[in-house]
Amino acid sequence: MNELREQNIQPNTCIVHAGMIKTGTTSIQSSLFYNLRSDHFRFLTMDSYFGNLLVGSAFAGDYGIGERFISHGVTAEMAETVPAQSRDYFNRALAAAGAHHRTAILSAEMIGYLRRDGIERLKAFLVDRGWKPRVILYVRAPLDLFESRFQQRLRAGGIPSRIPCKFDDYIKQSSRMSYSEFPRLLDEVFGCENVTFQWFDPQRFPSRCVVRHFCEFAGVPIRDADILRENDSLSLDALRFVYALMLAGRCKVGTRIDRLRHSLLLERLGELRGPSLRFHPELVAPFVERVVPEMAWIESRLGEVLPLSLHPRGNAEGVKCEADLLDFSAESLDWLAKTSGRGVVKPKRSSDMVHAVVDQLESIGLLGSPRRVCRAVLTRAHELLRRASLRSQNLKP
Repeated sequence: MNELREQNIQPNTCIVHAGMIKTGTTSIQSSLFYNLRSDHFRFLTMDSYFGNLLVGSAFAGDYGIGERFISHGVTAEMAETVPAQSRDYFNRALAAAGAHHRTAILSAEMIGYLRRDGIERLKAFLVDRGWKPRVILYVRAPLDLFESRFQQRLRAGGIPSRIPCKFDDYIKQSSRMSYSEFPRLLDEVFGCENVTFQWFDPQRFPSRCVVRHFCEFAGVPIRDADILRENDSLSLDALRFVYALMLAGRCKVGTRIDRLRHSLLLERLGELRGPSLRFHPELVAPFVERVVPEMAWIESRLGEVLPLSLHPRGNAEGVKCEADLLDFSAESLDWLAKTSGRGVVKPKRSSDMVHAVVDQLESIGLLGSPRRVCRAVLTRAHELLRRASLRSQNLKP
């Protein structure tokens, strides 16, 4: 636990936190973004996706193409200018942190989506400026990662992505996904002596809290009251509703109103409790067959035998096909009727059922509670003010 903390006493250390997805990254970032109170650290960010736009535009090499969420809404002019602006900001922020003998913290799940040349550019950028990168990656159990990645794709709505959101396409692509490629790449580019892997298991964390674990590991002091929990998983029933919206083409995020409506809807769906998304063993069998040999390297790197999943799984349970994602439970339809103030949707043909469910779902976005809308707008305004303040603070010489 003290390894990285001991490294932080060296000047010009940059902690590079690289995910994986659904390992509490947003909670770590939000806690540091709003509540980092130590004068020994600088949390580097300039965008509302924490470090994702900064890292993606500065180092990915394909900013503006439109196949990633970082390219959403990017114009040709932005594609020409933003990468240089991001590198300039990053350069000046590092210089300011170094002048004050601060440890820099860069946290971005986007790092996990960079190709080798992008990661090499990130490392070179740090090293050329005299910084010592210390990388930390929380490693998720492969089956849990397989399912969480699908959930994250659905939650992203209409934002462009190379990850498919149609069920069959997602399963087909992700069954070919390498599990160890990115961790190996981090070792190869940064050197294994500069990379620390942590097995993501809340049972191992202080108070089951990954924010607490990260901060203790990195030597960042934080109070319990300053720890924020963000981006909790949705239940299977809630994800079924999100999938229905996606099929109906109603997950638009093109305008601020679209994004507000989508955010409010996800917030409401978070109230719908129930079992989590699990895929049927037959469905994930090709992925398991592929990933088991890769687990050996991860296990050798972490020094222990690891499970494919942290969750109990039955041999006959789980989502097996798209129809299962549209098999709305009676409890969820009752919840939807009560939340929307309408009658319960009755069983119909599949397409009619989806249409009726989507109509009710759309009524609980901006409608229903003006208080929720006001709170969301004020929260966003607070975030923008904090972002501007932090950006300015990070550049102070």
